[in-house]
Amino acid sequence: MMLFSGDLRRIGVIFHKEFARLLFASLTSIAVFLMGGCASLDVMESRNLDVTEKPYQRALYLQYSELALREIEEGNVSSAGMFNSKAKLAAIEGNISFPVYDETTLSDARAEVVQAAQRVLKAYLDQETYLELPVVTARAHAMLDCWIEEEEQGVDIGDIAACRQAFKRAIAILETRFPAK
Repeated sequence: MMLFSGDLRRIGVIFHKEFARLLFASLTSIAVFLMGGCASLDVMESRNLDVTEKPYQRALYLQYSELALREIEEGNVSSAGMFNSKAKLAAIEGNISFPVYDETTLSDARAEVVQAAQRVLKAYLDQETYLELPVVTARAHAMLDCWIEEEEQGVDIGDIAACRQAFKRAIAILETRFPAK
């Protein structure tokens, strides 16, 4: 079989396209690996911060730091960065935003469940449960944030369930100490 110049040209074009695709894929993989590595280093550096002496803020710091590490282990750099930022804020007694969700990401049924959970947490924060049970209140706060984050991603139902259950366990403890008024 004899190859003609047109055939060689087509083979060359195919080779160049395949080479470009493989090069792009390789460079993208390296970039993701490096970004994950940078996020991982940032999270590890946050674990060594001087943390406030306020018990609730300290507990929030620990909860959000743990969530950031878990997200790094799962390869979720954006969630790790968000949780790490909240850990840093808690460490310096900054205000941690109340867990909210993007209304465009959840179905109406899921949004109603999350809104009910938000109301429950807000009621306990309004009762200042963080003064008497700072660790449990911080756990509820961080786990609601975790639950919302996982719901919005909608990737792993196991992670969604784990965060939701952790939130509910913390709320159950608060309910025994601070019955509904």
